[in-house]
Amino acid sequence: NEDPPPLHPLPDLSQVTAKSGGGVRIKCKYEEGYETNKKYFCKSEETTCSYQIITEAKHTWVHEDRFSLYDDTNAKVFWVVMRNLTVKDSGTYQCGVDITDKAKEDMHTPVKLKVKAGECSSLLLLFIILPLPARFITNFREGEHNRR
Repeated sequence: NEDPPPLHPLPDLSQVTAKSGGGVRIKCKYEEGYETNKKYFCKSEETTCSYQIITEAKHTWVHEDRFSLYDDTNAKVFWVVMRNLTVKDSGTYQCGVDITDKAKEDMHTPVKLKVKAGECSSLLLLFIILPLPARFITNFREGEHNRR
């Protein structure tokens, strides 16, 4: 199974800041005895939590759109990777362990994500909108030719 691209781990953080276009890796801990339960990552809404990814797979990366989840039952943690972040992804998420006993609630750990607009994206846009003057390209070619 293929690992997602390397990202800086953000262990044990309840607040994460990232740049638009980038990605984050979030470490979610759980207690002993819940190794076989489903794990999920959801975004908190007003009264609900909308699933971004949910799985009962163990020791393998599961991918769902821009999200990936890996449950390491030996360490009792699961990792969530979010890619291609946008400012709209900002908000509160929950690391969740599905409890099958209906008398009990699922276990949740909140994670606040703040996505800032990336600085390089606007710079790149400038180069796309404002192409280089023709004389600059000509001068560059002449300079290259003179070096030979």
